[in-house]
Amino acid sequence: MYDGSLEQFEAAVRRLAELHRDGALRLRVSAEGVVHFTIDRSAEDLPPKGGGLYAEIMDVMSAIAQKTAVEDFVAQRSMPSPDFDDDEGEDEQSARGKYDATAAAFPARKLRPGLGTRARRRLRSAAVSCVIAIAERSGYLRRAMTLYAFRRLIGPDGRRAAWRALGASIDDTALIGPGVRMRNPNRVSVGAGTKLGGRMSIEGWGEVTIGRHVLMNNADLFTSQHYIDDPGLKGARRFISIGDFAWLPHKIIILPGVRIGSHAVVGTGSVVSRDVPDYAVAVGNPARVVKERARIKYSYKPTTSNRPPVIS
Repeated sequence: MYDGSLEQFEAAVRRLAELHRDGALRLRVSAEGVVHFTIDRSAEDLPPKGGGLYAEIMDVMSAIAQKTAVEDFVAQRSMPSPDFDDDEGEDEQSARGKYDATAAAFPARKLRPGLGTRARRRLRSAAVSCVIAIAERSGYLRRAMTLYAFRRLIGPDGRRAAWRALGASIDDTALIGPGVRMRNPNRVSVGAGTKLGGRMSIEGWGEVTIGRHVLMNNADLFTSQHYIDDPGLKGARRFISIGDFAWLPHKIIILPGVRIGSHAVVGTGSVVSRDVPDYAVAVGNPARVVKERARIKYSYKPTTSNRPPVIS
């Protein structure tokens, strides 16, 4: 089991480099610079499974492939989690050592996408940027982003750029699926590593804040409501806040004024009308807390978790 130590990480990287030289490890680098690898089943003396070792190595490889400077990488890894008072982030020496060990074994020239992949990405990026710029200047971008076909056509980078052009605050590492619609995106914020997929409707009449590493599919977020006993059916706008590492799997409705805590889980088909505490598991209509999730420091990244099997 991987314990997170620099020594164990360095030994694993050296062994993977040997497997790569022997042809037992195959690398695949996406156009976005995300690295995946697979290992032949016949390979022996593999690094230990469990503890996130392989995922961490792929994450460091991806940073190198994306030409992230070592200083920026160290700064990112040493950033403390806001959810743990005693968390000081990863030690600078450890983070730097992992980056240097990986770069020595797998230099950036080995982690470049193929020429064809790079050329297609450049052409597509230029075309999408041109389309978005024209739509924005002509005043049709907001209308175009209501169309599923358009959102799918411009791809992940295009969707991120288009929603930003309409005022949304979306981290570079967040992934917004083509089925996600936003009303008043200028009031919507999406954190690092978060993945929003399936059919989603985000109503931004009130502030909508979605934290880091949130995994959410097929959800509706409503920030406005009406007072049924008011003679004029008076309306009100309220916020919605979703904390880091929250998981909302399928067909979930979140009503105005709700805070869903960090690391919370909301069951499929739930209607959330009241706050859900940190680490709570809530289910039902209306959603009620039924248990608590393990109070540990989670490290998964929804935007990079759909990787092929490491051993095949």
